[in-house]
Amino acid sequence: MKFRINLFSKKYSKGFKVGKKGILLFFGLMVAIVVIAFLSFDKSHIEDTNGDLTTLETMTTNDIAKNWYDYNAKNLCIRTTSSSECSYISGSSGSGPHEDTKYDAKYSATLLSGTIFIRAIRINSGEQLIISLTTELTSGNMEVILMDPDGNIEHEFLLNTTDSISLSNTTIGYYYVIMGGESAEFELDIDTEVN
Repeated sequence: MKFRINLFSKKYSKGFKVGKKGILLFFGLMVAIVVIAFLSFDKSHIEDTNGDLTTLETMTTNDIAKNWYDYNAKNLCIRTTSSSECSYISGSSGSGPHEDTKYDAKYSATLLSGTIFIRAIRINSGEQLIISLTTELTSGNMEVILMDPDGNIEHEFLLNTTDSISLSNTTIGYYYVIMGGESAEFELDIDTEVN
């Protein structure tokens, strides 16, 4: 049995004949395109394989320092002290802001895997940098680092507590706070001060 599909009225076209094999081939190609598109946009979460330990298992500190903004998240919320509203970000991103953000902020997520840029702080000659970070990791693994303008790791913040660092005799340039997570459910508060 052959089907006759008339794309336009008879006035413009006589149509063309499509067999069962043609219809099956068309639908098979459509399904393949949808599957390929879905797989190319989906980033899976990094499984927490080390039980109750909070240290990163799959990622390394160097991974965090190299990939500043490559994550997959559910309900990633960012609140600044100037606003109590939550800016929700779901999905993933490829590049983060490289700007001075001197406001205090709170971050939280129900699930985050990958690395996320938290803060860039511009330091001039003779200034002192003080960072206070409070974290609560409910599940998964997490690490938060402070990187200097030369790409060296200045500090690895302690988790599930408040950890502060004060730097004097700093190098002129941007200091970066970056977080890495593996299926992490967390809350993070950051306060920065430049004197």
